[in-house]
Amino acid sequence: MKGQSPRNVTRQCRFETKFMYKIFLKFSGVVQISRLDKDKTINHDSYKEETLKPLVKKINAQRPESGCKGLKFHHDNARPHTHRDVVAFLDHPPYSPDPAPCDLWPFDYIKQHLSDHTSVKVLMPKSPN
Repeated sequence: MKGQSPRNVTRQCRFETKFMYKIFLKFSGVVQISRLDKDKTINHDSYKEETLKPLVKKINAQRPESGCKGLKFHHDNARPHTHRDVVAFLDHPPYSPDPAPCDLWPFDYIKQHLSDHTSVKVLMPKSPN
């Protein structure tokens, strides 16, 4: 409109530092959130040792009677997820290409919890300096 200043649009720079978060959910909410350290990649060993083992430990603490028995674990076909060591650790069947409910509802959950942030800077983690 004439006489009004243009609307601010926040865009992320292509070369800006990005962070990968690993979020594990169940129907009652978030079980575990962890961030991948800068300049680090995930391979099958780090996925198993730094992600899955702490997750299993946390679930066992939350469910002392049954632990992980009866739980279904769903993830995609990324290389670390399909490695024979990870498959043996999880003792799970091969990936199914059918959409699962856990593929769909986390995004709405995350959007609802990010809606009160006013800018991208608010979401950026604080540097350890």
